[in-house]
Parts: sequence; C-alpha cells; structure tokens
Amino acid sequence: MRSERRPFPEWAEYRRNSIWIYDVTHFHGCPKHAVFAVMDLVTRKWISELVSIEETSTQVQVAFLDALESEGLLELIEARQDQAPVGTFPFDAAVDVAPVLLAVSDNGPQMTSGSTREFMAMCAIAQHFGRPGTPTDQAWIESLFSHIKADWPHLDHPGSRGAARRARHRPPRIQHREPTRRNRLPHPHRRTRRPRPPHPCRSRTRATTRPLGPNHLPSTPIRQSQPPEPR
Repeated sequence: MRSERRPFPEWAEYRRNSIWIYDVTHFHGCPKHAVFAVMDLVTRKWISELVSIEETSTQVQVAFLDALESEGLLELIEARQDQAPVGTFPFDAAVDVAPVLLAVSDNGPQMTSGSTREFMAMCAIAQHFGRPGTPTDQAWIESLFSHIKADWPHLDHPGSRGAARRARHRPPRIQHREPTRRNRLPHPHRRTRRPRPPHPCRSRTRATTRPLGPNHLPSTPIRQSQPPEPR
C-alpha cells in the first residue's frame, strides 16, 4: 500500500520565491548529458538550468546559486548567515528563524547526498522529498520537462531536420483561439444541417455520354427511305 503524501511545512507560504522545485532529465539525442532545472512552484517560472555530463551535488549547487542570484536572494542568505550564532547551523534548535525557502525534489542520489544537505543548510534552504517511485509528487517539474520535449522535439532528436522544421512552424500548445465554424461548440437549440438525399435525376447511374452536336457526322451512312412504287 502506497503511503500518503507528506504535506509542506506550515511556514512555507504559497507565494513567489517561497517554494522551489528542481529535478534533472535527459534527452534521447544526447543521453550522456544531464539537464538540471529549477522552477518556482507557485508562479511556474523557469528560473535556471544547467547542462552537464555529470549528475552530482556540484551541479545542484551551481544551478541553485544561479537561481538565487537571478532572483536576488543571495543578499538575504548572507544576512541570515551573519545573524546566526557562531558554531551553529541555520536549522539548529538554537536558531529560531524560518528558512529562506523550501526546495522540493525526488529522492535522487544528487539530491539526498550529504554535500547537498550541507549546502542547503548553509543557505537556509529546507528540503522536502517526495515518495520513492512516485513522480506525481513532483508533477510541476515533470510537466515542464514533458512540455519542452513535446513542443520542441528537435531538442530530443537534434539530428532530425523534419522535427526542427515542424517545431519552427508549430504554434504553441497553449493558445487562445477565436470561435469559428470548425471549433465552436454546437448550440443546444440550433438545428444542425443534415445531408440531403441524392436527387433521382442526378444519380450516378446517369449516362455520361455527351450529346451529338449539329456538325457531328455518324460513322455509318444513314439509309434514306424511298417512296413506295405505284401499282
């Protein structure tokens, strides 16, 4: 029986730069490269990404440092580190301060490693892990990766010119379309047009030969009728 999903902490507010989610994915065209991405869970903003041939805690730290710098949270983290007493970590019991943000991820080795935990603790970032074997707990970042691979297929198959051409001329999947005769819903009180039955005089079994014109001469001579002989 699958366990229930663990809820987020009470201090994590549903606002911008409060809950982040990150993960790593691969593309079939270059399977030896890993792509790390950090996204804001509330605003669905794609904050930072990193392409590397390794999947370690170092790549997680670099991706988070770029995300923190782009969102202007490094100064807040440095001020939080200066306020902490000497010889304590931001998450110790002696420090009664809420973390800067919550980082949601799966149970990958680069997320649960000791180096990643130390880096998150030094930056006053709390970690939240999903259930093992349950990717729906990270549905936000999984949806981002699936949209990238579906809307831009040339990234997953870089050698395919047809995929790149279709992606260049393909409209975005999420867009607003004005109602037309094709995509509008039928009105419940509107009479739908039914196909008319074929007219009997216009059936397909009608002869398709063209009528003879006045200048048309038959191929065989016509025998002229002669008057009867008198008795």
